Amino acid sequence: MKQKTPSAVFTLLLVFTAFLSISACGRQRDKHKGVLTVQDFGSPVELVPIQSGNVANDRRLYGLTDCDEYLLAYTSGETHAIKLIRKSDFQVQDSICPLGEGPEEYLGLEICRYDYSTGNLFVLESDKSLLREINIDESVHAGSTVVKGERSYAKSGRRLWSLFVANSGRQLACTINDGSFSYYEIQPGKPIKEENLRSAPIELAESLKPNTPYITQSLSAFNPEKEVAFISYANMRRFDLISAEKGLLNALYFNEKKSANQTAEEMSEMYQWYPWGIGSTKERIYLGYALEERKSEEEELEQTHILVFDWEGNPVKHLVLPIPARSFTLSQDGKKLYTLNESETELNSISVYDI
Repeated sequence: MKQKTPSAVFTLLLVFTAFLSISACGRQRDKHKGVLTVQDFGSPVELVPIQSGNVANDRRLYGLTDCDEYLLAYTSGETHAIKLIRKSDFQVQDSICPLGEGPEEYLGLEICRYDYSTGNLFVLESDKSLLREINIDESVHAGSTVVKGERSYAKSGRRLWSLFVANSGRQLACTINDGSFSYYEIQPGKPIKEENLRSAPIELAESLKPNTPYITQSLSAFNPEKEVAFISYANMRRFDLISAEKGLLNALYFNEKKSANQTAEEMSEMYQWYPWGIGSTKERIYLGYALEERKSEEEELEQTHILVFDWEGNPVKHLVLPIPARSFTLSQDGKKLYTLNESETELNSISVYDI
């Protein structure tokens, strides 16, 4: 009887091994498709600061944004909305975006993104439905806010809460209408239509409808190359990945899968506010997230855990901060993490971590 040659046996083994590998990958994807736990992110990585400092500012700062050699932070109760903080010594270089209702003033401001290629910062004024493009270097040199362009979304018919612009020019906005937050594809000068809805509709039972704003509110990050947004709901243990063109790509849950109605019923007793910060790079999403539940209204959720995802929603790693933070941002290359800390002794302390 003719025996199989060693090469034939080897080929069969390769095919069998490849089949097992593909099956294992499929099982791994199935494991993470649906419900995630903190264990899926691997062993916690305890971060150690490589640099720390305190911003000399009388008012509390919040909401860090990376901006080349600067960090941007919101402020309140001052004449301007945004402080430019030097990375070199964590001191205030300048202030931009004067507050007020005039044509060159800002009201209800939201930082959308910083474009590293142009040095321009995009800011949205929700109350005016106006997106302005500000050049940071020119503003520093001029000692005033230098606007390079603006777009009006007043004809959208909605109040815009946040706005993302893809590299292709496609735009995605978080809007609020009748107390509900939703994500729509949007264009300047055009009304929003229901066919432009991109996030998953969240409908609550009639008795639970007063909780709609709290159920639908979220923190989000956007990948301008992939045209994909990652959404973490404030009071639901749920993460959505949505395409600016196609809508919902995937819905993931943390710890257990609960419907919006189930969550709204529990919210009748207490709000949670799980996500406390979000940032992203081309490859990763960094989500500041509370792992525990509030037991009383006086209790504050711990702001030390950062869960890292890829842009398909797969868990990557779990970072732990030694100092609670109220916000954070990432360097352009994704190698450094900057945190604005919750400190009892320093009003606006900043730490830097290698990640």
